Amino acid sequence: MTTATPERTETAPATYELLINGEWVAAKSGERYERLNPANGEAVATCPWGGEADIELAIQAARRAFDGGWSRSSAKTRHDVLMNVATKIRAQIGPLGRLLSLEVGRPIGMAAAEIAMAADVYEYFAGLALDEKGESITNFAPGSPSAASVSSARFGLRFAIFRRNLL
Repeated sequence: MTTATPERTETAPATYELLINGEWVAAKSGERYERLNPANGEAVATCPWGGEADIELAIQAARRAFDGGWSRSSAKTRHDVLMNVATKIRAQIGPLGRLLSLEVGRPIGMAAAEIAMAADVYEYFAGLALDEKGESITNFAPGSPSAASVSSARFGLRFAIFRRNLL
């Protein structure tokens, strides 16, 4: 599974795909759009126009992941996965901040701060994974005689597609 951010040179726009089921794939429609730098109108990237068929594939992949083990993984495992995401985001604050700055015209310092806030969100939810309340569970720390309490409310899968700077 390759999930690295595509490289971009200053002379050529990056080409992105949709990340569905751990794979970079083109939109089912084949449609694409250019992300333009609002400061100069130059193309920063070309991106797929994801549609209903792509969302359905993503929902199916998320359901398989959920049913395939994520929902049964220990709170510690979920915590560690989310913390790993936060660590990887923080390691890329510079390049991601520069890309965000190019894409939306935000000053680079503000863009870097926004990327850092994304890592903060993952760290926050990682902490919540260890702070569940309600029914008793015993897989909090595999091999440990301790138990933890949990309460959960399933809201299902949510998708949000935000398109901006498409002028």
